[in-house]
Amino acid sequence: MVIIILIFLLYSVGHHSTSDDSTAYRPKEEIGMWSETENPVGKFRRYLETKGLWSEEEEKNWAKDARKQVPVYHFVIYRN
Repeated sequence: MVIIILIFLLYSVGHHSTSDDSTAYRPKEEIGMWSETENPVGKFRRYLETKGLWSEEEEKNWAKDARKQVPVYHFVIYRN
């Protein structure tokens, strides 16, 4: 058995609440950097792609299969 531990440094790119303006205490460039280039999920995906362990085709197949496995619920609102 192989045990793999992944540790990601996360950064909240959004505001903390609807009344919060996070650009008041951090620059927009910092937020942009974390949402585009420093995003840990995106970085990990790029790493897997460079190692030949993941591809766009595998991504499409995985997403298609996941949609089949996750039930979709439709809620109907009845009005009198």
